[in-house]
Amino acid sequence: MNLLWVVTGAVSCSITPFWARWIRLQRPDICVEYVMTPSATRFLSPAAIKNIGAAPVMIDKWDDVGDRPLHVEMSVWLDAIIVHPCTFDYMSRLALGIVNTPSLLTAACIEKPIIVAPIPPPGGMNGPVYKKHLESLAERGNITVLPPEETANLNPHADQSFGAASFESCLRELQ
Repeated sequence: MNLLWVVTGAVSCSITPFWARWIRLQRPDICVEYVMTPSATRFLSPAAIKNIGAAPVMIDKWDDVGDRPLHVEMSVWLDAIIVHPCTFDYMSRLALGIVNTPSLLTAACIEKPIIVAPIPPPGGMNGPVYKKHLESLAERGNITVLPPEETANLNPHADQSFGAASFESCLRELQ
């Protein structure tokens, strides 16, 4: 399977190298390419994923692709997309069909499976915007949104905290 893994800018993206190594050792049948949003690079070095995951890493900006039709190349190559962790911003743009980056345009133009593991901000899951985005994504038919999992609360201003479903859960959805 050819998997495009989109890593967005939540602090939990810092554990991506662990999963990159895990998938490389435990699932050698899966060929992974990584796309990192610019905000993900605040928490994680593309070089870490490239070296640990032994796979290409692209930054999700049109400036970085030159004249290449990257969205076409990705949509032909991939069998599935996993967005893990998925920030509220990325989830919103995906739900609204905003195609201002290569990965979002690719996701908007394919009918192949897309697994989204959102990491909502405190209170975000109960808000009308989040719920509307879930409905919009469900209407697409090829997108599965995994429910966030309650985690240890590290935010003194929030009553409870939620994190993205595990990467392993995302993979299970593809089988």
